[in-house]
Amino acid sequence: MTNVLKYPFAKCIWSAITVALLHCFCTASAQPVTILPGLPASESLKQFTVTENDSTMYDVNLAVAKDGLPLYFFRNVFTPVCYTEVCKPVRIDLYWDLLGNYLGFQVPSHEPLTKTDHKEFETKDYEQLHQILLNTQSILQDFNIYELVDTRTYNLSDSVDAITGATPKTIKNEVIGGAVYTCFTLWHIANGPVKQALKDITDSQWNNALLRAFLSSTNHHYQYRAIDDVVNNREASSDFLPQVLDIVTGRNIFTARYALDKLPTELFNSSDTLQLWLWSVYKQSNYTMQSAVLEKLKEMKLSGELALSLARELRNANEAQFIQMVALLTNCQTLSENAIVELAGHLDNLEPQRSALIYQALLNRNISDASVKKKIKRFEKSSYRPN
Repeated sequence: MTNVLKYPFAKCIWSAITVALLHCFCTASAQPVTILPGLPASESLKQFTVTENDSTMYDVNLAVAKDGLPLYFFRNVFTPVCYTEVCKPVRIDLYWDLLGNYLGFQVPSHEPLTKTDHKEFETKDYEQLHQILLNTQSILQDFNIYELVDTRTYNLSDSVDAITGATPKTIKNEVIGGAVYTCFTLWHIANGPVKQALKDITDSQWNNALLRAFLSSTNHHYQYRAIDDVVNNREASSDFLPQVLDIVTGRNIFTARYALDKLPTELFNSSDTLQLWLWSVYKQSNYTMQSAVLEKLKEMKLSGELALSLARELRNANEAQFIQMVALLTNCQTLSENAIVELAGHLDNLEPQRSALIYQALLNRNISDASVKKKIKRFEKSSYRPN
């Protein structure tokens, strides 16, 4: 260093490098603290006033896309988080999806969150705060602030050590040490009455374009909301039914089962084509979804072709599926001759316990096929015939 500074030209270069490095450092440090999934670019904002408990009022912003569709909500929050002067007030931007589910936050670089005695949050603290706010079932909802913090203890007023109303071990994972008030306050802002208020705003913006966007979204909350709307709105159901059926065949097993469960039984009873489509879903699905399809079939009046498909599938079914399928066929008031022939073929080819269930399904049927009658009589003479 000494040798470099002996030469004026070199000294100037070194000064320039130092200034550049300081500029880079300051620029980097000026970035806000952001823990937020990538959000789509917005074109404009709409502002709405939310009133809580007939007294508290604040503004929320709705980000809107270029095509006019709502994207997400955010609120600029500035609030005290304790009842002493030990901690600074909080300035933070909170983000929600269109159904009021917390998404993330952004904190200005010049006003970082702090703990007791103005100790600034570290990266791990911001990450922990995000997880705390994501937890909609947090036990923070079951307490008020006076139960959590001993306000008589000034120096520990925001510390886990001062918790009184709950066991510290119970609360420890729900708050950040030295920032109990901050966690408590922000959790209630992020997960409190605002959720319903934001849902109401979205309802006021609801239209077919937004419904279609919700159905195709990767946000399962959006899909649940849209499925309910399609099922409950008969005028819209015919236009959006194909998208709901696409959800049933989608990769998300939870939304697929939800959509299947919500589809009205009358829809399938009035359409043999839809019943066969549902059977194709069964054939290409994993075991969990196959079980859901069989449960759905219990609600329906099975078409002749679907009953035949079930009878043919029996030899491929595991024990639980076999029992469900035979029960479906047994409960069918009428079976086609082809379905009866297929069922009777299993009397000789399956293990005795399964054959006994097939026999029950064939009892009291109007059977004209001579070969089927012979198989039934032969089984009745066997030692496996149920009492």
